[in-house]
This record gives sequence, C-alpha cells and structure tokens, in this order.
Amino acid sequence: MLQSILNATLNLLLGIILLAFLPAVFNQFIGNVADFFHHFAWHSIAFGTGMGLVIERFLNRFIPEIEILEHEITHALVGIPFGFIPTGISVSRRRGGECRHYAVIPWPLIPLYPVAKRIVTLAPYFMPIFTVIMASFRPITPSNWQPWYDLGIGATFGYHSLGTLAELRENFTSSNLADGSGRWKKSDIGKTGIIFAPIFIIVATLAVHGLILAVIVHDYSGMAQWGRETWYFTKTTTMPYIFSLVK
Repeated sequence: MLQSILNATLNLLLGIILLAFLPAVFNQFIGNVADFFHHFAWHSIAFGTGMGLVIERFLNRFIPEIEILEHEITHALVGIPFGFIPTGISVSRRRGGECRHYAVIPWPLIPLYPVAKRIVTLAPYFMPIFTVIMASFRPITPSNWQPWYDLGIGATFGYHSLGTLAELRENFTSSNLADGSGRWKKSDIGKTGIIFAPIFIIVATLAVHGLILAVIVHDYSGMAQWGRETWYFTKTTTMPYIFSLVK
C-alpha cells in the first residue's frame, strides 16, 4: 500500500515537471523539423525511411525475434548510463523477451533510482536506439559517404517508427497480458503507470527526436543549442505562465 502511494506521488511530481517542459520541447522539435527540410540530408533520409517501413513489416511478419531482441537491447543500453548492468537477454517468439540486469548506483544517486527505473522501463517506446547510434556518428562521417549513411539513418528511423507504434498498441494497457506460454504479467507501460507513461513517452519522444534532428542539421553543437533554447523557453515563457495561473 505504501509503495503504491509513493509510486503515485512520484508519478504525479514527475508528470508535472514533464508537462512544464513540454511546450519548450515541442517548440524545439518543430523548429528542428523545419531546419531539417532545408538540409541536404532530408532526401536520403526520407527515402531510407520508406525502406525502413518495408523492412519492419517484413521482420514483424517473418522474423519477429529480431524486433523482440531490439526491444530488449534498448532496455539494456539505455540502462547502462544509469547503473543498470545487463546480465542477460532472452528472446522467444512465444514468450516475448526479457532483459535481466542488476543496479550498481553510487549511494549519493540512490534517490534517483526510481526515476532511472522508469526511464529504462519505457526506453523502447521513445528511444529509436539504432537511429540514435547512427546519428551520433554522422558528424564524423566523411562527407562523400553521408548520402549513403543518411539512407541508413532513414532506414532505422522508418523501422523504429512503425515498430514503436505496434508496441504501443500492444502494451498500452494496465491489465495483465498473457505471453505465449500462458504466463500473465503487466506490460512496461502498465508497470510504470497508465497515466504517467503516455506523458513521459510524448515528452521523451519529442526530446530525443528533436536532438537527433539537431545533430543531423547542426552537428554536435546542435545538442548544446537544443539544451540552451529548451531551458530559455521554459524559463521565460512556460514558467511565468504557470505562475500567473497559480496567483
């Protein structure tokens, strides 16, 4: 009972913080989308996105284990910076997947453990992990390779976009779900909170994809610019508006 109250309270506080940053994150995303369509890379990435949509449908139908593995790899990779060390991944067409890990968190950061756990749990629903990895190396890719490299970025983006929509449809429930072996368990979204999870996923999706676009258009300096402008918008526009409502 106490654990449920603490989880609900944390979800409420985090939800308020996320909603406070939502206008700035959305504003940055729209701005980066506009910049992207004035950048030479968009043609290759758009074509690659179409390829990725086809690839995702093929894998989903004939080799679903690859998509399950990608889902679990995302849990594993996103968890590492937060001290969640993966110890194993299991993948089954019938039973789904599972990422096992243990937490190695420095004691001063232990209070952040519940927040980190939520990020890791929801990571596959907002983090296009292969697109993030490829976009991270784009600024150091030789210019004569970039059209082909951008094709790959687009392919991973198309794959992730369609796959994530399918996973959201399947897992957006607070009820227990049966896997292929007949076991019942809550989905990632159900475990995190059916109200909190959508708020988090929306804000995180806009933030991550905005950062990806910022790196593609402005190289690594785009990340710092994204952070500065997001904070400035929140400080000068969103927060004064919120305070005016409270008064």
